[in-house]
Amino acid sequence: MVGTHGEMMTNWNCNLWSISKCTNATNEMTLKIMEFALMKKTDKEELDNLFQEIISKFNSRCWICRGKYNTKESFVIHHRKYKESDRLYSDFKLPNGKPDRLNYHRYLIPLIKKEGSKRFLLLHHKHHWMAENWARLKKDNFERMVKVSREIIKQKNQNTHFH
Repeated sequence: MVGTHGEMMTNWNCNLWSISKCTNATNEMTLKIMEFALMKKTDKEELDNLFQEIISKFNSRCWICRGKYNTKESFVIHHRKYKESDRLYSDFKLPNGKPDRLNYHRYLIPLIKKEGSKRFLLLHHKHHWMAENWARLKKDNFERMVKVSREIIKQKNQNTHFH
């Protein structure tokens, strides 16, 4: 997860109760948001500055929804392809064992500058989270998920009172 949470973090105390009521699948995303909220302000600023260096490689837009990059939403750099020599997010840990997002992105930014969209995508965190979870499904379940999603979209397009 890269980028800032702007308003989400400003309203963190208001949202913490509702976030805590999330399903187990959402708890992973909640923990990542909480980790970001606990970063020092200077670390957040550096992370934002690092991100500003590379967003133009992705036309400053989420690859899935085409939403424009901004500092009020959370964005992620997604690896399209890993090389054997690539270090993983899980390789970067703080002394307390928590993920070291800042140093991971210090490592990642030069790779992105060099290879851009050939190996990486810019995604909203919510879209990255969804894609990662769908990718964990067995093939048959994945195909059924795609089918039901298409049915939902079709129903929404045909039915104006569907909400």
